[in-house]
Amino acid sequence: MKTLKLLLTNKIYRWAILQDLKLKFLSLPIIRHIRVIYHTFKIKRKMKGMEQWDQYVTMRGIENNAEKFNFAYKLFNLKLYMMADGEFTEEFESAKEEVLKCAIINKPELREFKEWLESIDSSEKDYSEVEKVFKSFTQKTN
Repeated sequence: MKTLKLLLTNKIYRWAILQDLKLKFLSLPIIRHIRVIYHTFKIKRKMKGMEQWDQYVTMRGIENNAEKFNFAYKLFNLKLYMMADGEFTEEFESAKEEVLKCAIINKPELREFKEWLESIDSSEKDYSEVEKVFKSFTQKTN
C-alpha cells in the first residue's frame, strides 16, 4: 500500500521506477543484441566514407570515452562505499582495487590521488578527493 501511495504522489519515485523498468527491459538478451547490432551499424555507416586514419582516430576516441566512463563508474562505486561509513569493508576493498587497476589512474595528474587511495582503508569518511576526481572526468569540455 505504501509503494502504491508513493507511486501516485512522489514524482521522483515514479521516475526511479520507470528507469528501473527501462534498464530491466534493455538488459534482456534479445534487446541487448539488437542494440549492439544497431550501434555497430551506426558506427559502420558513420565511417563509410572516411580515410583509414580518420577511422582509426574515431575508434580511438570511442575507446578513450569508454575508458573514462568505466573509470568514472568505478569512482562512483568507491564513493558509495565510502559514504557507507565502513559497513561494507569487503566491497570497499574490491572497489578500491578496481579503481587502482584502471590504466587512467597511472596518469601523472592523478599521481597524488593514487597515493592517497592506496593509503586509505574502509574507515575513511572524507570522500572529497574521490568527488574531485569524479567531477574532473564527468565535466563537459568544449
